Amino acid sequence: MKLVLSALAGLASLCLRVLAQNDDCAATTNSDNLVQLSFGQREPLVISDGRLTTATLTLRDELRAAPPVAVEISAPGITCSQTRFEFRAGDAQTFRQTTTCRTDAGRTRRPNGAFVPVDIQFTYFFGGTGTDGDVTGGIGGFVDEGDGLTGGFVGGVHGAGFGTPSDGDFASIVVPKVCRKLTVRRRVINSGTGVAVGDPHMLTLDRASYGFQVPGVFRLFESGRLVVQVFQEKCKPVAHRGASAPSCYQGVVVAFADSVARFFLENGRITVAKGSNDLKWLSIERARGSADAYRVFVSVDEGTYVDVSRTHWIKNYALLNVNMVVSPFFKDSSVQGLLGNWNDNRFDDIRDAARLAKLHGASLNNNLFTCSDCSSMLKPPTANEDLARSVGTPIPVLHDGFSLLPASTIHTKAFNPQLARRLRGTSAADSQSSSSTAGSGSQGQRDVGSEDTVLPPDHSARINELCAFVIRSVPICDRYVANPGFFIEDVCIGDGLALNDLSVVDSTKLAYLRECRRELDSRLAANASTPIEAETLQQDRDSLMFGDISSCSQGCSGQGECLPVGCSCHKGFTGFACDIVV
Repeated sequence: MKLVLSALAGLASLCLRVLAQNDDCAATTNSDNLVQLSFGQREPLVISDGRLTTATLTLRDELRAAPPVAVEISAPGITCSQTRFEFRAGDAQTFRQTTTCRTDAGRTRRPNGAFVPVDIQFTYFFGGTGTDGDVTGGIGGFVDEGDGLTGGFVGGVHGAGFGTPSDGDFASIVVPKVCRKLTVRRRVINSGTGVAVGDPHMLTLDRASYGFQVPGVFRLFESGRLVVQVFQEKCKPVAHRGASAPSCYQGVVVAFADSVARFFLENGRITVAKGSNDLKWLSIERARGSADAYRVFVSVDEGTYVDVSRTHWIKNYALLNVNMVVSPFFKDSSVQGLLGNWNDNRFDDIRDAARLAKLHGASLNNNLFTCSDCSSMLKPPTANEDLARSVGTPIPVLHDGFSLLPASTIHTKAFNPQLARRLRGTSAADSQSSSSTAGSGSQGQRDVGSEDTVLPPDHSARINELCAFVIRSVPICDRYVANPGFFIEDVCIGDGLALNDLSVVDSTKLAYLRECRRELDSRLAANASTPIEAETLQQDRDSLMFGDISSCSQGCSGQGECLPVGCSCHKGFTGFACDIVV
């Protein structure tokens, strides 16, 4: 009887010790964990943005002879291909398991290389194995559900995962910690944003600004298997006889591996077409409401997408704006195109028109717009990219205000880029960029055709006044858009003065709002593991009402339409709420 009482007392003591070890334990090393997690030998507790990382989970030696143990892991901003792991007594292969993980990368206020702490949550299960192979019960019927071990011991001490000591001395058993959290470090590598708007004004991934006016087909961006091409031709019409005629985008191609999606203007609207048998590597979404705009996601990386939207030049002439958000998954030495090399040094981005045309120009007759079999221009996916498709989760804010365009509704069609006869054969050396430095206005070839010969009233003073006032009056966005001056000076004032057209102000405001949304959404995606920052970001987004086409600021004052990024004002009005008379 005394031996039984002694054993029960020892068991009770052990139970209390197991429960005590479950008290809000947040391990910062693997040495104390019941299940050890590692991201590799070199930096076992570091996961980097943009990289697929193998995580290894290892069951402690003390538990390998015990009944099965299962653990589930989760962490804000980290996605893994497998999150539940079962370890079975006598099955050595289950004692060490791996999963592939990645972060939901985006933009942060932190520089590249900075570290952000992330808590990985562990939920432990102890007990027997059911007939279906799933682990059931907890420690003898216990389950750690996040608020401590609950239930009652059944089946003796063996159910807790520890054998009965031969000498009956339970006090000699070393109880491993049942830590609910393991703090790891996320190495920040920020996403990049590229802008190509207006006629067109370029803002590279490293934030260098310039204008590029050479007509033709060009590589906007390329990294690995991801390629984006654009077609630009001389804008028509011009403001008046002898006025500058810069270039306007008329087509965009987004391709990854063997998937090719084409966007081009027909009868003043965007046509979407396939250039491949299927689009399994791409996903196309259309903006809700009246906006003629699309967002193209790359299936290997949720944080990378291309925005294509229609806007207008003078006299209702349609053109395309193109913007990219690129996650660090695509950041490597192969990055090239009109959006720069993305090496975090804006001073080495090429801005000379002739060099850019030579490096990134494509034949008008042989490009991703025209090819029937584009395989010779593209690269097959790698094993890493195949794996990446299975490791990811949708980021809701990126899809807000967009609806999936079913692939079955997208038909195969080629687009044949054509230049005006007088521009055929024009070399890059004969063409002139609008600028080799930031902040200059639009320029291009002079049009000598028959246009209006009577000069309209000079709006230059009003354009200068409105551009700065309207952009700066948009709330909050100056916190997120890195270079508001690009939109004020290069895009708004540059195009406004070149065209002598006040409507440029509102179209620039919309481009600015779209860039603001991209930057804010990217911050939200990247800050899931920092709740205080994420809350502030969400509040800012809610106040701007991004993604909501049913509610815009002051109902656009009855002078505009509500788009997923805000108000598109009627002629004669502008401003965040269309409350400014042009």
